[in-house]
Amino acid sequence: MSNKTKFALTPGLTSDQPIDYSTTWGLKQWTESTKKLSDTLYNSSLQNLKMFLERLASGVITAGWKSITRVDGKDLLTQYGTITIADCKMAAQGYLKLDKDGELVINKQSQMSMQMLNCIQASITDECALKVVTSGETYEVEVKNGDEREMVQDGPTYLRILISRVTIDSRSTVSYIQRTLSELDDYMTSTDYNVTTFNEFVRLQLDALTARGELSSDVMVNLFKGYLAVPDKEFSAYIKQKKNDYKEGQDL
Repeated sequence: MSNKTKFALTPGLTSDQPIDYSTTWGLKQWTESTKKLSDTLYNSSLQNLKMFLERLASGVITAGWKSITRVDGKDLLTQYGTITIADCKMAAQGYLKLDKDGELVINKQSQMSMQMLNCIQASITDECALKVVTSGETYEVEVKNGDEREMVQDGPTYLRILISRVTIDSRSTVSYIQRTLSELDDYMTSTDYNVTTFNEFVRLQLDALTARGELSSDVMVNLFKGYLAVPDKEFSAYIKQKKNDYKEGQDL
């Protein structure tokens, strides 16, 4: 039998066994995994959603939550538009179980779900949390064993509901984003030709499409159209040269 030490990238990945929270090490694991992601709480704005999810993604790695943030083989944090709330609940029923006496079976994934829930709730404003409360959806998952039934809170489901309240998840949203990307010259004008603001807006729209499993096939054409709306001759000449380079197949 090998006595070789097993190393892990983060503490959350050291074992797939449940954590004993009655120990000093276990309590420290809880404290570290449930602390707020940043001193700046997420305020439910669409503009700040990407940064919130980036910070949460770091928490997923550190705490070892990856197994519960993969839903039907898709990443909840980056492909949330292709994952429904029902999908999250169905996935949760795979790790939330009741024993024959109707007691919740404590396993590593059920603990991770609760860690994630508490981490998110500690990282958002009251206004943001209220969006979940008033969503008409519940982040409790029905768990059954025979005649026994229990409603158990689930972290990934909470996140999906939160995202659904921040974004409007429907086909009309995809159409709206694509239409917005086709009118980037108008948007550039509305920013008073602020290229930095324009770039941030475009990235936000493309991220929103990606999260819904969609792509914009003519994004470069629309980008050039937006940049060429800037009434600066030197900048326009630079963009025209870049446009020509692109048409010739050169890397930009």
